[in-house]
Amino acid sequence: MDEIEELISERQRAVERVLAKTLSGEKLDCRRGCFYCCYGVTLWGTKLEVLHLVRELNRLDLKTRKAVSLRIKRYLKLYYEAYSHLGTDNPYGPAGREDLSAEVMGKIGTIYLNEEPCPFLEEKKGECRVYEARPLMCRLTVFTDSRVCKKDWENPLSGIWFREIRPFVDGVREKFFSSWKIEALRLGIKEDEDALYFIPAFIYFDPVRKRFRFREKVPRSP
Repeated sequence: MDEIEELISERQRAVERVLAKTLSGEKLDCRRGCFYCCYGVTLWGTKLEVLHLVRELNRLDLKTRKAVSLRIKRYLKLYYEAYSHLGTDNPYGPAGREDLSAEVMGKIGTIYLNEEPCPFLEEKKGECRVYEARPLMCRLTVFTDSRVCKKDWENPLSGIWFREIRPFVDGVREKFFSSWKIEALRLGIKEDEDALYFIPAFIYFDPVRKRFRFREKVPRSP
């Protein structure tokens, strides 16, 4: 196992520990194959999370990798178009969590991407293709009743997310990151290691090697 693999594994174990503590006692209705939160999402993650996703994507067969590549391009284009209306100098990051406006992210997801599936979702089965490597933002988007999530999915402009689901998610995230600060300090994780990247902008498919790779430079446009 190389250094990056070790870092990914170490971070994953740490996240699982803090998640278990955060969600202890909560009766969640989330499970593999529940896809209601996989539409209209703005996908942000740390560099290690992006690298983990790249590793999982390269385990898919070639036909699927090519299909996912096209979906990533489409997703990135839609996101960039949304930002061109809302305005920002750096829509892709890296950025701190405090720099990501919940209002802006909410507008992009609800107005511009509300019917767009996550590029990693296998829609026919309703399953995440990279479930084991899904970023923290996905792991922290949880709720107690999938029937409510279904109603929100069926009508994303209903306001159910803002009235019922988001307050719960915000509480879970606040609790998680309060504990994560302590865990990160214990592990010696630097603050810049938790900088966030817009995931689709930093994953690209190498047509020669026919594999996904991490994009080192911030792209200017899709």
